[in-house]
Amino acid sequence: MLYVLVQNGYVINGPRLWNRRSFESSLEEDVEISFQLPQNKTDETPIEITNGVRILPATLVYQNYNSKIEYLNGPFWNFDNDYATGSFVIVQKGLDSAKSTIKSIVADNRWRKETKGFIHNVQNTDVFVTTARVDRDIFLQKYIMMETNDVVTWKFNNVWLDLTKAELGAIVSAEAAHIQASYDWEKLKVEEIDACTTLQEIDAVDLGYEVLQNGGM
Repeated sequence: MLYVLVQNGYVINGPRLWNRRSFESSLEEDVEISFQLPQNKTDETPIEITNGVRILPATLVYQNYNSKIEYLNGPFWNFDNDYATGSFVIVQKGLDSAKSTIKSIVADNRWRKETKGFIHNVQNTDVFVTTARVDRDIFLQKYIMMETNDVVTWKFNNVWLDLTKAELGAIVSAEAAHIQASYDWEKLKVEEIDACTTLQEIDAVDLGYEVLQNGGM
């Protein structure tokens, strides 16, 4: 249950879970009233502090919106029936703001592409090669340390293979190509975004993955 501290129709604290100290502090600092509140509260009964000052149960009502090109402005409060309901208005972003938003999404999705790993065929066996940043240098380090005729035993998930330096070098090259491709993809997307002149064009940009949003699409 959320609550708000209201003074003359304006929310001055909240919405928040019940926090006696926070509400008492706001009463003292903002309203200059000393008032002892209950330690705990879970019901919807309003607390009348003084004329025009009270604590009400509250809820926030969110709308579905397209976070690539829109944002929610608010909350705007209604206090009917001793209950505070906060609602929002959907507002279109400015063009530069929308571009910045989806460039951030593209950067996140490039990181996902970069670090998701890939399947590589070694000795007629498909193995998974990790490209997580904490792991990927291990291939290169081992390759550099190996002599031309060395063989190293390597585990790919549950598959064990004896790799020559050439085979390990091929993995290093494939890993580098995978990582570079993710950055090339991001660069092309940024150029596509920069060329957009309307919000509709921005919304149509394929971001590579579904957008993780606060609102719906």
